[in-house]
Amino acid sequence: MSGKIIKCAAVTVLVLSFVFGGVSYAGGHCSKMGWEDKVLKKIKVALMNKKELDLSADQYEKLKKMKYDLKKEVITRDAEKDLVYLDIKKEMWKDKIDLDKVDGLIDKKYDIKKAKAKKVAAACAELKQILSKEQYEEMKDLCREEKKGKKCKR
Repeated sequence: MSGKIIKCAAVTVLVLSFVFGGVSYAGGHCSKMGWEDKVLKKIKVALMNKKELDLSADQYEKLKKMKYDLKKEVITRDAEKDLVYLDIKKEMWKDKIDLDKVDGLIDKKYDIKKAKAKKVAAACAELKQILSKEQYEEMKDLCREEKKGKKCKR
C-alpha cells in the first residue's frame, strides 16, 4: 500500500516538474521575451514608424486593431491558464488526488496555450499580409536598430 503511494507521489512530482518548468526555450537560447511579445513589438515598431514605412491610413488602422485584438487575446488566455493552474494546485493539495481530474486540467492548460500560439501565428501572418514586402523588411531593420539600443524615430 505504501509502495503505491510513493509511486503515485513520484509520478505526480515528475509530471508537475515538466508541466510547471520555468525556463522558456526559443530559437536555441533562453529568452525572456515570449513569441507573442516579439510579434507585438513588431506591430508597435510599425505603428511608431508610420512615416518611415509609408503606411497608408488603412494599413495603420488594421495594425492598431490587430495589436489591440492580439493583446486582448494574450491577456485572456494567460488569465485562463493561471486559473487552470490554480485548479491543478488545489487538486494536488488534496489528501486523495483525483488523477483523472488533474489529467483533464493539464490537458485544458495546454489547449489554452495551443489556442494562444495559433492566434499569435495568425497575427504574424496577418502582419505580413498588411505590410508590403519592402515595408516588412524595413520594419525588421527598425526592430534590429531598436534592439541594438538605438531609438526608433517617432
